[in-house]
Amino acid sequence: MWSRGTGVIIAAALSLTACAELQPAAEPAVPDAPVVTEPAPPTEQDVLVEHLRLVALPAPEQARELQRLAVQSPTPRGSLQMALLLAHRGSAAELARAISLLDRLVQGGSEEDRRWQPLAQVLLDSWSEQRRLGDRIERQAQQLRESQRRQEQLSDTVAALKAIELSLPAKPAQVQPLPSPAAPAPAAPASGAPAGTP
Repeated sequence: MWSRGTGVIIAAALSLTACAELQPAAEPAVPDAPVVTEPAPPTEQDVLVEHLRLVALPAPEQARELQRLAVQSPTPRGSLQMALLLAHRGSAAELARAISLLDRLVQGGSEEDRRWQPLAQVLLDSWSEQRRLGDRIERQAQQLRESQRRQEQLSDTVAALKAIELSLPAKPAQVQPLPSPAAPAPAAPASGAPAGTP
């Protein structure tokens, strides 16, 4: 026979088992939905890395990239990328276009504009100074070419004058007339004659 204590333990165990059987089965754990994180906004370093990729391309592919950047919806990053590529190509017209793009970006008032303005301002200052130096060098080169042209004209004029001088007939030597004989000096008065006597 079971003791009273054993019977209580068995009764408690049976009641717990019955309760466990009556409880509904736990639902399987649903995994958490994956957290969708937006890509980090591009940084100045991303722009410069992309620039290095673009400048390594052959010139025709660079031209295609410029066309692609020109037709896509304008963004501050796109303007900066386009300005960098234009300035790299080196012509005066492309540098002027790059400066114009950066000038608009620096003066923009949107939050996205303000994010890129420090880098744009540094590039704008540098390229504007480069353009001023280029213009000054071009003016000096133009002045030098003009000076050389005038010097060549003067040299041609001197050479032409020498040729004309050499083509002239030689002048005959002129005979210098002999000097005329000097007139005889007046005779001295006779000695002993009083002065003033005729």
